Amino acid sequence: MTVEWYRLDVADMLVHLYKDREDRNEKQAQTYRGRTSVFKEELQKGNASLKLSALTLSDEGEYKCLVVDKSRSKDITVHVVVEVQGSKPVITMESYDNSGGINLVCGSRGWKPEPKVLWMDRNGVTLPAEDTQIHRDTELFSVKRRITVHVHDKSDSNRFYCRLQQNHHMKETEVIINSPFFAAGKWIVGISVLACLIAVGLIFISVLCYKKDQQKRTKEKEINELKNNAEVQKKRIEEQEKQKNNDDQKIKELEEANQKLQNSSDQQIQDLKKEIKVLKNKTEVQKKTIEEQEKQKNNDGNYT
Repeated sequence: MTVEWYRLDVADMLVHLYKDREDRNEKQAQTYRGRTSVFKEELQKGNASLKLSALTLSDEGEYKCLVVDKSRSKDITVHVVVEVQGSKPVITMESYDNSGGINLVCGSRGWKPEPKVLWMDRNGVTLPAEDTQIHRDTELFSVKRRITVHVHDKSDSNRFYCRLQQNHHMKETEVIINSPFFAAGKWIVGISVLACLIAVGLIFISVLCYKKDQQKRTKEKEINELKNNAEVQKKRIEEQEKQKNNDDQKIKELEEANQKLQNSSDQQIQDLKKEIKVLKNKTEVQKKTIEEQEKQKNNDGNYT
C-alpha cells in the first residue's frame, strides 16, 4: 500500500510518503521534516489520515491524499484551515456616556481567523453593542468592540462578559462595576458636559478672535500692497518723464545741429559761386589777352 500526501497550492510539494510498510520521506519538503506521520495501525482499516504537528500559519492550504493498494487507487482533497488563538480579551473603561452609562471596550490580538466578539450580561444574554472593529496585522487579526452599560436595579454590582469565539476556540473575560461607581459617573458626566460647553465657548471665542485678527491682517496686507503699487507707478511715471525730457533735449540738439549744417552748406555754396565767377572772369581776361596777342602777332607778320 502507498499513501502519498502533497500540497496542491505549492507546486505539488510532497508532505508525506508511506510506501512498502514504511515512511519514505527522502523527498519531503523541508518545512514538514519531523512534523508528519500516518496512523500505520489504522491503514488496513481504511484510515489514511495525516497527523501534522507544530502547526504554523503556512500549513493552511489545499492537500491531496492519494492511496494506491494493488490495482486500486483513490484520492481525496482536503482544505486545511489553521486557527490561531489570540490573547485573552482585555476590558477597559473608555469614557462616560451622556445618558449616565459607561463606555466599555473589549480588545484582543493575535487571532486567525478573526473571532466573533460578544458582550453578555451576568445571565449570559447577548447585549447590543457597536460593530466589531477588525484590524489585520500581517496574517493575524486584532479585534475591538465597544458597548455602553447602565445600572437598572439596586444590586451592589453588575457583571459583564466579553467573549471571543472561533469555530473551535473561545476566550472570555468578565468585569464587575459597582453601582456607586455609576452614581459618581453621573456627576462626572455632568461636570464633563459643563467642561465641554466651556471648552466649546472658549474655542468659539478663540475662533472669532482669530478670524478678526486674520481680517485685520488681510486688510493691512491689501493696504500695503496698494501703497507699494502706488510707489511703483510713481517711480515709473518719474522715469517716463525723465526719459521724455532726455528725448526732447536730444531732439533739440539734433535740430540745432541740422540748422548749423544747413547754414554751413549755404555759405559754402555762395563761396563756390563766387570762386566760379572769379574763375570765369579770369578766363575771359586770359582769353582776351590771348586774342590780343594773336592779333598783335598777325599784325607783326604783315609788316614783315
